[in-house]
Amino acid sequence: MVLRDNPTTGLEVLMLRRSKDAAFVASTYVFPGGSLDAEDEALVADGLVRSGADLAAHMPDEPRAAALGVAAVREAFEEAGVLLGAQVSLGADRLGELRQRLLAGTIGFREVVRAVEGIDVAVLGYVAHWVTPAGSPRRFDTRFFVAAAPSDQDASADAGEVTEARWLAPSQALRDHEAGALPMVPPTVANVTFLADVGSVAEALARARALERVPRIEPRLWRDGDVVRILLPGDPRYGLVEPTRLAPGETLPVESAGEP
Repeated sequence: MVLRDNPTTGLEVLMLRRSKDAAFVASTYVFPGGSLDAEDEALVADGLVRSGADLAAHMPDEPRAAALGVAAVREAFEEAGVLLGAQVSLGADRLGELRQRLLAGTIGFREVVRAVEGIDVAVLGYVAHWVTPAGSPRRFDTRFFVAAAPSDQDASADAGEVTEARWLAPSQALRDHEAGALPMVPPTVANVTFLADVGSVAEALARARALERVPRIEPRLWRDGDVVRILLPGDPRYGLVEPTRLAPGETLPVESAGEP
């Protein structure tokens, strides 16, 4: 979750709309993110990543913590054009050029990291751990972070996987979601809710770093008549129903049946 302070509206979070052609949660609003790459781990091993041990201290159950931090930084740059944790500033034109070459596949993220003389994953605060329900056609084990947007960089959609980039106050995002104008999946809603009463980026980072334990949340799919719903931990039905598998052609539901 890339954050900034707006002097008028207060804390804002960057929301990206996935393409209608995306294979997973198409047309929904999400945060920048994606899969861990082998190169992310190689950058850590090669000493191009600072503060990996500090991030690992907040993720004691994850041996690849530093690499996950790199993946978060890389995906934010690819999808939103925001480079977190850079050691030197290159300017908008140079960063834009590097991003376009990265998206075109003519360079790897290693070249970007070298250009800014390494990245520091201490800018990330670890806040959530969600796992896609069993029975889903595609499953993800996902970690969520918060980070401050660099003041000298503008966010923009990559026009591929992402078609829109919007800055929203978390409370406004939740209102728009309730009104049906901002489709989000339950993990996104839960993480926006985490920010709803936070007044600033500094407060959000402090809250993240004060978390003693980040629980692993794995929703369950439940077939309610002809409709498949998502059950979240805390729902009284969660431990009483057998997990449902999606039939061929069924898609993962967007709405949950209850609150966590």
